[in-house]
Order: sequence, then C-alpha cells, then structure tokens
Amino acid sequence: MLYFLLSLAVFLADQGIKRLTVLYLKGGEPVVIIEGFFRLRYIENNGMAFSLLKGRQVFLVVMTTAAIVFLLFLVKNGTIHGRLGRTAIALVIGGAVGNLVDRVRLGYVVDMFDWCWFNFPVFNFADLCITAGAICLIAMIYLDYKAEKNGAAGHE
Repeated sequence: MLYFLLSLAVFLADQGIKRLTVLYLKGGEPVVIIEGFFRLRYIENNGMAFSLLKGRQVFLVVMTTAAIVFLLFLVKNGTIHGRLGRTAIALVIGGAVGNLVDRVRLGYVVDMFDWCWFNFPVFNFADLCITAGAICLIAMIYLDYKAEKNGAAGHE
C-alpha cells in the first residue's frame, strides 16, 4: 500500500507541475532560474527521450502500458523485492503513468526542465522519477548479484 501511495504521489505531483507549466509558461518566455544554467520552459514533446520515436504516440502508449503491466508482474512474482526494488518500481510506474496520461489526453508530453548550459533534452518530473527508479533498480540488481556471489563463494 505504501508503494501504491508513492506512485500516486509521483503521478499527482507530475500532473500538478505540468498544469502549472501550461498555465504559466505556455506561450511565454522561459523563466530563468540560474542564468546560463537552468530554466523552465514549455515544450510539447511528441516523442520520448532525445526525441526518439517522435510522432509515434500509439506505439508509445502501447509500450508504456505493456511496461507498466510487466513491472507489476515482476513485483507480484517476487523478482522485484525489498524496499529498494519496490521504491524503484513505484517511482517508475508513477512517472510512466504521468507521461501516459499526457500522451492519451493531449497527444504529447509536457516538458519544462531545461539544463541550458549544455545540450540536454528538456524533461519533466515524471522523467526524473523514471530515471531515479531505474537507478534504484540497477542498485537492487547489483546488490542482489553481490549477495548471491558472496553466498556462493561461501559454499565453495
């Protein structure tokens, strides 16, 4: 239940940030937070990260839905376990649902965070949570591997 609430919080925060972005930034100039470094600006992204699969909304909706179902299956069958693994999945699912809702409702994803000091794609809160969740999953896999290796070494 705690992890469901985390996913819900990520989703609601993402949608709230996107609503504020539309209200205050759409049609306007970017808002500089740190000159030459970071700004907020309104972008309609009809692709995924780095503009991959641009204009392929139906495909992205199907793949996102399949990924969410697959992640839930991995939690249910015990492949993803422990606090770190479940937190990772909650972050990824909350972010994925946030972007999925945009794609279905709008036909694009609203992005707003812009690291303007180097050429990096503009992204949103959902993207940030998906990335953080992926990093947590990698950490979980590494820790499981390390524990398995140490356990196996002890039996040799």
